Parts: sequence; C-alpha cells; structure tokens
Amino acid sequence: MARYIDLTGQKFGRLTVIKKVESHTKNKGRATWLCQCECGNTKRVLGENLRRGRVRSCGCLAREKTAERSRKHGYYGTRLYQIYIDMVRRCHNPKEPWFQSYGAKGITVCEEWRNNPKAFFDWAINNGYNDNLTIDRIDGTKGYSPENCRWVDFSIQNFNKPLSSRNTSGYKGVSFNKATGKYVAYISRDKKFRHLGTFDTAEEAYKARLKAEKELYSDLE
Repeated sequence: MARYIDLTGQKFGRLTVIKKVESHTKNKGRATWLCQCECGNTKRVLGENLRRGRVRSCGCLAREKTAERSRKHGYYGTRLYQIYIDMVRRCHNPKEPWFQSYGAKGITVCEEWRNNPKAFFDWAINNGYNDNLTIDRIDGTKGYSPENCRWVDFSIQNFNKPLSSRNTSGYKGVSFNKATGKYVAYISRDKKFRHLGTFDTAEEAYKARLKAEKELYSDLE
C-alpha cells in the first residue's frame, strides 16, 4: 500500500482538509483530498498541490482578485467586463463549452490583456467600443490582441465567421437537404434570414450565395 502524508484537519489557504478520497484515473496512486473552502464549497485537491501552495481555495480567491481589479477601474458588472471574462474563459478554461472552438484550436488572449484587465478596457475605449458593438478578430486564425482585434456590429462578425463544423456541403451558406437530395442556399443579416433557392449541385448553390453576398454585404467589405 502506497504511503502518504495524512493531511486531515490541516488548513491550506482557505481550504481545510476533510478526508482522503479516491483519486481520478489520471491521478491514480497520488493522494487526493476532499477540502472545505471558507466560502462553503468543497474541492478535491492533490496533496502535493496543497503542500506546495499551488491550490489555496476552491477557485473563489482567483475570482475575487479578478473582480477586485475590475472594480478599481469601474468596469465590474458592465457589458465590457463580461466581454472580457467570456473572452478569457473560452480561450483558457477547458471546462467552458466554447473552449473547443477557441482554446482547443490554439486561440488565446495575449498576455498583456490576460495579466492586466485594465489594458484591455483602455484599448476598448480608445478603439471605439460601445454597447452596440462586439469584439472581432481580424484574422480568425490568430488570437485576441490589440493588433488583431476591432469592434464591429453583429452583421460584420457574422459575415466573417468561419465555416461551421456542422456544415456538410463544404460551402458557407449552403446546406444539403437529405429529403429532396438538393442543395439549399441561404444568407442572413441583422437576424433576417433569406432563402436563395434550391439547386442540383453545391457549386450552383454557392454561386447564388456569392452573388447575394456582394449585394447584401457590399457596405462591409
């Protein structure tokens, strides 16, 4: 039987060790402890992370520090603050639903913004932010940074979206109707959907889509 240091009852930061628990498969053989946080939540933590000070709360400490930094600059609770939090989460938190479309594909937030929320807020205000705009990456293959971001309306962001992973036709704005065996072309702007017709081939449907793009999005190019 593997030996381990009994941490029951000891306190590490905001965490008090309750009892030893079964380790997850990936941590098999490494002592894992159930801890009670001062905020009331519980958390399973590896003993080595407790002893070395790597984990000091259930996560509430980091959240409080981020909130405090934002309060100092007057943005806490604002739409801009939420944009910042969502941006960081989808790029750096594997537990977030959108992580697979961002962080897992190598899309990150630059260190300047991650380490200093005020730098992001200052950039946003100095570059035309208002509550009717959303943040957009100029080059969709690169991350969030002052050089690769801008504020745009929702129409432009929708226009710049990459091909959806659910798309089976291989063309943006074209879907395959299994019931009819035909390809359907469509386009939308400002939440208004426009059906462009039904075609025998994906190429024909895409030509209709391109024609509609030139007409509908000419002011965005």
